[in-house]
Amino acid sequence: MPSAPASVVYFKRDLRTSDQRPLVQAASLGPVIPLYIIEPSLIHAPDASRRHFDWVRASLIELRQSLLLLGTPLVVRVGEAVDVLEALHTQTRFAYIFSHEETGNALTFARDRAVAKWCAHRRIVWQETPQFG
Repeated sequence: MPSAPASVVYFKRDLRTSDQRPLVQAASLGPVIPLYIIEPSLIHAPDASRRHFDWVRASLIELRQSLLLLGTPLVVRVGEAVDVLEALHTQTRFAYIFSHEETGNALTFARDRAVAKWCAHRRIVWQETPQFG
């Protein structure tokens, strides 16, 4: 019997494992690839700050430790989201992406639109869970 295709849990702003619906949804289907993408366009954005990225780095360390306790390593990649997803898809042929729906700025909105278009082209199901309300 063939194994279930992997699911990516795309961590964006919510960098925790507790009360993490996308992680639960992905795990219910089979193998999980937890992913965080360090995006140069966001790092160099006018509204980016060093303090924010210091917080992200500390949160990623905690997230990595929490995921290891759950038996799966955090995958961290540098690049723009669509490029990173394309490279990862070439390696793993995942079928699903689960993430929280992000409330961000124009850059993250454009990024999410590009990811949605890429997913549609690749026939990958992207399930975004609302974070609020």
